[in-house]
Amino acid sequence: MNTDARRPRLRSLLRRHTAVVAGLATLAVLHSGCNATRQALSRRSAECEALCQQAEAARNNGQEEQASRLVDAALKRRPRHGDSQATLAEALWCDGRPQAALDQLDQAMAENPGDLRLACQRAEWLMNAGQTQEALQAANSALAQDPNQTTALRVRYRCEQQLGHRESALTTLHRLTMADPNDLDAALELSQIHLSRGAGARAAPVLREILQNPYLTSAQRVEAEWLLGRSYLVAERWSDAAAQLNRSIREREPSAADWHLLAAARKQSGDLSGAASAVRVALELDPTHSPSRELAAELPASPTRTAEGVLPAGFINDSTTSFQAAPLPETNVAGASILPDWAN
Repeated sequence: MNTDARRPRLRSLLRRHTAVVAGLATLAVLHSGCNATRQALSRRSAECEALCQQAEAARNNGQEEQASRLVDAALKRRPRHGDSQATLAEALWCDGRPQAALDQLDQAMAENPGDLRLACQRAEWLMNAGQTQEALQAANSALAQDPNQTTALRVRYRCEQQLGHRESALTTLHRLTMADPNDLDAALELSQIHLSRGAGARAAPVLREILQNPYLTSAQRVEAEWLLGRSYLVAERWSDAAAQLNRSIREREPSAADWHLLAAARKQSGDLSGAASAVRVALELDPTHSPSRELAAELPASPTRTAEGVLPAGFINDSTTSFQAAPLPETNVAGASILPDWAN
């Protein structure tokens, strides 16, 4: 083959080679640019998180203005990493900018779809921001991922309460106590709702379980002891109520109404002398307390005391133990209390 015939083919090969080299060079430049972009975004995210940490430290030291300036500086970094966005959202919330915090949290959730922690945080913030209906929807979305998520259950309960959905709120609160047996505040609230409905027999088992919890605080114990006495009163277990209220009233700062409850329990259990003593204390605390004045008028001038050695109602004697509580019935008689409103 002569030289002239080979020249067009050679020129074609040279053009293809040049195109390949140019393409590789372009890819190298693009790759270098992407690396630079990723490094810049990573640097901005790191700077944002550092500024948020500094803002938290400043706020803990009482330097609110300095903390706010640091949050502003973090916001200008405009991080794109989900964790950094969540950190910035937290800093904005602590700085008193709820809507900006929620907007930033939405961006973090867009970067991390399905992140249950962020979903629960959003529900909680919406509730605290007063957006009750939106918070309820957010809590329900989180519970669709995990039906036993305790933060979402707490938000849902509070929202249902605020919206007046009493029955669904009670159901949610019960689910919360089952999902987290150590949420004793929720358990105490559940017992109070039972009491407000006259269901003392339902409140008592909840309260006895609370009193056996090893994480019980002293304040929670005092409250549970008193509510247990009230639950016996509403369930018409008069002697049990008198004994329990008498024990727990000594650990409270009792009001005239509290002493009146003890007086009423003693009167119903037959301890008229004890009832008179309790109502006397109630009237010393508040001479105008009408229920105590009425009860005092009902008591005889020379009250007598129940005979010593009589077992309290609802207790049984046993040869191996001193006293044992008899089981509570499932429901109160007719499902309601015969006591006046002051006992509920």
